[in-house]
Amino acid sequence: MGDEPLTLKALAGTGRNVVAQCTGCGHEKTLSVRGLLEHPVPGKTLIGGIAQRLRCSECNSREVITFAESERNVRQGRGL
Repeated sequence: MGDEPLTLKALAGTGRNVVAQCTGCGHEKTLSVRGLLEHPVPGKTLIGGIAQRLRCSECNSREVITFAESERNVRQGRGL
């Protein structure tokens, strides 16, 4: 995957998920790639671009960032 921006489709084959974090209250939620692809989120969508579709379920803020779950957390069997 190198220096190229990571897409949802590329992440799908890695076993990793997407983490959404609210920059307002700090709330985090792990989103499954399969679940995102089942919604109308195209596979070519950049992981960072998913944030534009989200709202924090705790404080209702739209100030959300998204990033790929770290491989360390996947190996330990836990989400963020």
